[in-house]
Amino acid sequence: MLTKENSRLFYRLILSIYFLYIVSIGVKLVYSAQMVEIGPYFGASKSQLSIGITIYYIVYAIAQLVLYFLLPKLNIKKFIIVTVTLSGISFGLIGFLTKLWMIWLVFGLNGIFQVAIWGGSMSILGKYLPDSLTNKSILIMSTGMAVGTGLSYGLSAFCTALFSWKLTFIIFSVATIISVVFFATTVSKIEKTFNNLYKSVYSPQKAQPMVTAKTGNTGYIIKILFFLSLAAFLTSFLYYALTNWYPSLLKEVHKVPSSFSQLITLLVPLGTFFGPFLSNYLSDKKRSYYMSSAILTIIFMAVAIPLIFTYNLHIVIAIFFPLVLMFCVRGILNNVSSYASFQHRDYLEVGKTSLISNAVACVSAALAPLVSSLIMESYGWGKFFAFLLIVSAVIFAVSIIGHFCIKPKQINK
Repeated sequence: MLTKENSRLFYRLILSIYFLYIVSIGVKLVYSAQMVEIGPYFGASKSQLSIGITIYYIVYAIAQLVLYFLLPKLNIKKFIIVTVTLSGISFGLIGFLTKLWMIWLVFGLNGIFQVAIWGGSMSILGKYLPDSLTNKSILIMSTGMAVGTGLSYGLSAFCTALFSWKLTFIIFSVATIISVVFFATTVSKIEKTFNNLYKSVYSPQKAQPMVTAKTGNTGYIIKILFFLSLAAFLTSFLYYALTNWYPSLLKEVHKVPSSFSQLITLLVPLGTFFGPFLSNYLSDKKRSYYMSSAILTIIFMAVAIPLIFTYNLHIVIAIFFPLVLMFCVRGILNNVSSYASFQHRDYLEVGKTSLISNAVACVSAALAPLVSSLIMESYGWGKFFAFLLIVSAVIFAVSIIGHFCIKPKQINK
C-alpha cells in the first residue's frame, strides 16, 4: 500500500520533472516570442529568423535518435544534470551576442544540451511511478507546454515593455539552473529511498524490453512506432507553425505593438491548457487515443475553414480562432507524445517510445517555421491557413486508420 510519506515523494518527483520541463519549453519558445523584436534588431526577415529554430530542432532530433540507443547505458540523472546546466549557461549568453549567426550557434548547442529532458524524464517516471499515479502524471505533464508557453510569452511581453528583449534570455538561464538543482536533489532522494529500501514492496515500473520477432509482436511494435511517428510529425508541424507566427499575425495584419502582441499571446497557454485534459477524457471514453485525435481534428478543420477567409476582418477573429486551433492541436500532441507512451509500456520502454515520437516531432518543428514563413511571404496568410487545413485533413486520415490498426492496453486508473 502506498504510504502518505512515499506518495509525497512521488509527487515531488513529478513536480521536479515538471519544473524542468516547463523551463525547457520556455527556453525553446522565448526566441519565437521575441522574433518580433529580434528581427528589426538584426535586420532579419522571417525566413532568416526561422533558421535558428530549424537548426535547434534538427540537431535536437538527431541527438534524440542517438540517445535512443545510448539510454540503457547512461546514468540518465547525471546526464540531464550536466547537459541542462550547460544549456542554462549558454542560453544566458544570447543577451550579449552581437550577430544573428551567433544565436543560431547557441541554439544548435542547446539542441544537444536539452536532448534528454523529455525522454529521460519520461524514462524516470516510467521506472518509479506506481500505476495509481500514472494517469495523474500524464495530465500534469500535459500542461507543461501551456505553462511553458505562458512563461516565455509573458516574460517576453514584460521585458519588452519595461526593459529589453535581452533580459528574457538571462531570466530563463537562471531558471534553468534552479530547475536542475531541484531535479537533482529529488531524483537522488527517490533513488536512495526506492532502490535501497522499498524494492520488494513497491516494485518500481520496469517495462518489458522491446519484444523480439520470436514473440510474434515485432510487427505490432513497428506499427505502433510508424503511426505514432507520422501523427507526431504532422501534429507538431501544425503546432509550431501556429505558435511561432501568432504574434506576427497580430502585429503585421492588425498593426498592434510588439509588446501588445506578445501580451495577447499569453492567451495561447490558456487556450491550450485544457486541450490535453479533453484529449485524455476522449481517449478514455473512446478507448482509443487515435479516435480522440480524430475528433479534435474535426474541430480543427471546422474552425480553420472560416479562418482562411476572415483572419484579416477583425482582431477578435485573429485572436480567438487560432487559439481554438492550438487547443485542438495541443490535445492531439498530448495523445502521441505522452498518453500513447504509457499505454504501450508493456511493449516498449516509456522513455524510448517518447524519444522516437519526440525526435520525429522535432524534425517537423524544425521545418514548420521555415516552410510556413515561405508560404506566408510568397502567398499570404490566407494560403498559410489553407495549407494548415490540408495538413489537418491528413492527420484525420492517419487517426482513423490508426484507430483500426492499433488496440493498446488501457492505462490503469
